[in-house]
Amino acid sequence: MKKVIIVLALANVLLVHAQQVGIGTSFPAINSSFHVDALKNNTAASPVLAQQADDFVVLKSGNVGIGTTTPTDKLEVNSQITNSSGVKFTNFTTTNAQ
Repeated sequence: MKKVIIVLALANVLLVHAQQVGIGTSFPAINSSFHVDALKNNTAASPVLAQQADDFVVLKSGNVGIGTTTPTDKLEVNSQITNSSGVKFTNFTTTNAQ
């Protein structure tokens, strides 16, 4: 019985308190559920803007960030290039986009 209690307690800690996944980073973004650092260049828990350029993050709120680890909208793309959204739509085959 003692082993069962220990296993359940350990499972609770792993499932409830450690729900962050970081790929290529030892420092998943704060409040994130999923964080990918493609160049593995984040050297601290709060990476500088240049280090975030290659990051993809999904926060616990459901907000998704590309090029930022702190998205404030459902989808935020930071191209880090002045006057450029970083978003490109191609191969539209109709003139009546809906």
